Amino acid sequence: MQKLSSKAFGKPIDFAVVKSAISIFEQSLLTNENNVNKYIRGQDVKINYKGLQLFDVNCASCHMQNTLSKKIGNSDFEGRFRLTKDSVDFGIVKAPRLENIKDSPGFFHNDEEVTLYRAIKRHDLELSFREIHKIKSFITNDLHDSRF
Repeated sequence: MQKLSSKAFGKPIDFAVVKSAISIFEQSLLTNENNVNKYIRGQDVKINYKGLQLFDVNCASCHMQNTLSKKIGNSDFEGRFRLTKDSVDFGIVKAPRLENIKDSPGFFHNDEEVTLYRAIKRHDLELSFREIHKIKSFITNDLHDSRF
């Protein structure tokens, strides 16, 4: 292992090497066989268009960007403050992409929501019950790559 670490990272295994290796591995996981990606490539797939539309308007600006940080509602979660100790960073988090989220056992950074419906509702988007279910269906079915 030490030889591989030295060859790949130029130093013996330590916390930074492990962290970098995991990050590189995670970036290699492409969920590009979900219905949305197939639709974008022009493949003939059934897609929840109303769910896509609602997701695009209400969710995509935060959840389809890898670098966006977002202040989450009335959370006690420290977010970036844990790293920066700057009070303006309290509650600022990186909003995750939502591909394959249905395979996740919990939602939000501390898994405090156990259902996707409640996680969507918690965003206070003034959506109806039916609209939340359309977004949930879109996320569950059209952002899911069954290879993972």
